[in-house]
Amino acid sequence: MRKIVIVLILLIILVSCNLNVDFLGYFYSYSTPNQRFTESQSLEDRVSTESLTSTGDSYSFSIISDVHVNEDTEYFEKLIDEILPADDIIIFDCGDSVQSGTFEQFSKYKEIMDGSGKFWFQSIGNHDLYYSGWKNYKKTIGKSSYKIEIGTEGSSGSLLAIILDSGNAAIGNLQKNWLEEILVSESGLWNHIIVLTHSNFFSNRATTVVQYGDPDEVYYLMSLFEEYGVSYVFMGHEHQWSQRIINNVTYVTLDPVIDRNNSSYEHVTINGDELSLERVYIDY
Repeated sequence: MRKIVIVLILLIILVSCNLNVDFLGYFYSYSTPNQRFTESQSLEDRVSTESLTSTGDSYSFSIISDVHVNEDTEYFEKLIDEILPADDIIIFDCGDSVQSGTFEQFSKYKEIMDGSGKFWFQSIGNHDLYYSGWKNYKKTIGKSSYKIEIGTEGSSGSLLAIILDSGNAAIGNLQKNWLEEILVSESGLWNHIIVLTHSNFFSNRATTVVQYGDPDEVYYLMSLFEEYGVSYVFMGHEHQWSQRIINNVTYVTLDPVIDRNNSSYEHVTINGDELSLERVYIDY
């Protein structure tokens, strides 16, 4: 009986994905958060962000998630080329940007994002790690943990964006220490601090796989965000939008871009010390 139950669970998971899936990727990781963090620190930046430091105190950017680039990229290309606001300065992506972690998928994703003419930054997801995806990710996308500075410390409208690697539904002790060092040293220097990561802290569904698995780590991160003035945490993965405000920190789980019938993105507008957020439905 136990074997039958296990087989049924595995079949349900496989069918529910409805796409190419690295079956072992649900249960085994080809790389660890500490390994990726260490390697990330030795990688060069994919693009120079120096010009972002001269951004004025009024600007906007969009945040998307769960693109799952595979063979068909028509709708993703339409989103990037025609739907997202043309005057945005940045596109942030909360991960699962490709379906199976292949070099070809990452290359196509990068080509489409580069074609936007905007700065873009991505948080690695669990699908991005499938089939030893990390080796392809670092060749095409680059670092998995980093920070982006918009404006300069102390200036009106300045923003610090921290990109976390939660592809394994955990950030590991090395990345945790790095995050804490950033927040301790830079809190209070920026008008706005946001965090972008893939795995969600909270789930609306019992069937969600690979959300943060260690409650102590979640509690630690949430207390860190509260103490050091993080205003928004953006997440993906669950394929279902939700928003919670806990201890003055707003946690947003984004809709998936891949869902052509029920999809949205987050649009952020900065005007000095004011940050406004709008959920925008996508009409493909």
